[in-house]
Amino acid sequence: MIYKLISSHLDIAVALALILTAVIVMMVHKMGFLPKKSLPFVAAGLAAMFGWSIFKASRRNHFLKKLQEVGEKERELDRKKKEADIADAELETELKKLARCKEEYKRGVLEIDEKEKRRRAE
Repeated sequence: MIYKLISSHLDIAVALALILTAVIVMMVHKMGFLPKKSLPFVAAGLAAMFGWSIFKASRRNHFLKKLQEVGEKERELDRKKKEADIADAELETELKKLARCKEEYKRGVLEIDEKEKRRRAE
């Protein structure tokens, strides 16, 4: 849940991470655990760590969205392919019917021509 919240509001998450980093570093410095000269380096290191993790989360979320879009397109193409396969099967049956009808009509024409030839021959 926190991951989704961070990835959906990335700009707010970065700002909060930087503020949190500054507060933690200041608290540790006030306690006397950090020398004065190392304060900027520790702050920069923590900020970089938070920034890198948020950047990684953002990229992961972006790739997941793209992966989902590709999956949806793939399902759509599969659906269209099935429709096309059904249409192809129907087309083949219709073409076979037309071929049978064409053959029957050709036979009918030939029979009429033969009858006409016989009639003329008589």
